[in-house]
Amino acid sequence: MVSPHDLRLALAWTLAALALFAALALALGCAFAPEAIAQGAPWRLAGIAAPSCPGCGLCGMSRAFAALGHGRVAEAVGHNTLALAAWLLAWLVALSGPLFLARTLTSRRRACRSLR
Repeated sequence: MVSPHDLRLALAWTLAALALFAALALALGCAFAPEAIAQGAPWRLAGIAAPSCPGCGLCGMSRAFAALGHGRVAEAVGHNTLALAAWLLAWLVALSGPLFLARTLTSRRRACRSLR
């Protein structure tokens, strides 16, 4: 049987991993303008040939994050109507993930010390 603490620890590590992806998306949004995203600049930075863009929702969200990273809210909503909500959620995950993991890891230490 899995203990509640083990479940909390698994959740904390999962949230911390998601926080890395959220932080990467936010950083790329700040690093590149929406026009550069549309031209495949992040792909070229990674040394990969940019694939042709089919105009999917993910590309729209990438350009929307870039627009929000540069303070262009109206343009971001034009790229994807859920951009502002997703961007705020990404910030929440990026900031809370490591904090939740740290709190979970330190609470285990405190519990072990109290048993001594």
